[in-house]
Amino acid sequence: MDLRQLKYFALVADLGSFSRAAAALAIAQSALSRQVRLLEVEVKHTLFYRTGRGVQLTSAGECLHSHARAILAQVDNARDDLSQLRGEQVGHVNVGATRPIANVISVPFLNAFRTSLPRATCSISESLWVDVVNAMESGRIDFAVIHNPPPSMNIESFLVGEQAMYLVFPNDNERLLQQSEIRLRDLARLPLIMPSRPNALRACVDGMLSNMGLEPSIAVEVSGIQALLDMVKEGFGYGVMPINSIRAYRYADSMRARPIVEPELTISVFVVASTLGSRNMLKRSVLTLLQTVVRDVVCGPDRVPAEVFFH
Repeated sequence: MDLRQLKYFALVADLGSFSRAAAALAIAQSALSRQVRLLEVEVKHTLFYRTGRGVQLTSAGECLHSHARAILAQVDNARDDLSQLRGEQVGHVNVGATRPIANVISVPFLNAFRTSLPRATCSISESLWVDVVNAMESGRIDFAVIHNPPPSMNIESFLVGEQAMYLVFPNDNERLLQQSEIRLRDLARLPLIMPSRPNALRACVDGMLSNMGLEPSIAVEVSGIQALLDMVKEGFGYGVMPINSIRAYRYADSMRARPIVEPELTISVFVVASTLGSRNMLKRSVLTLLQTVVRDVVCGPDRVPAEVFFH
């Protein structure tokens, strides 16, 4: 198979569009379509369905996509390994994270990366938990920082630490302002605004309450933390999240938070690494660096007095 054709095919699959892929590659769409068609002729399968909004992979396309990502990753690793024989840590790594975590780690990680690995390059992308997991499993990113990753043949998970979970509410709630903490059992009686499944924060709350024979009272389901906090601010219900998730957004004048106790509600934070391709010197260095930054920035001491605003 032609590596260029595999690269073009993988990019079209990732972007779901020939026009967007052609723009990203800076080539004519007709030239891109011709190369993908040649690949389809070689593998004797149609790889894409055309839809009104772009293209989708066929079953054969999904099969080839997973192999193409692994092949392209191996080629990149081979180039990097050969460069590192000269004692250079060069190459490019892709890191993903959910938005609240990305907002917290991006600057300190990139500062540490630039200092430790000046000849390498790095990109950081943010997305929903399920999208980060899918990107890891397909090999589109090399590392991710997420809560509670699912078991997978294509990723290796490294537990970094635990984050305490907080109840979030508007700062005009006089009853909760009088409390320094809230019991987990009492959480079940509050109308909660929670992320839609599948979501690690949602699974954490559901699981802990289920262990006590309780169920959460879900007032609204949303797809992102920003929308969740907007709804909490407007009084539709209460949120549950780590303190760093709150600090990632600008709600200093309108939000308060209380730790959840008896038992303390926490969620695990992991650095996950793709197992597609070799773990070369650069990736080993990035893994260590990422674990250090996450441990210091995300999993450091985070319990704050009840009267503190979040800036």
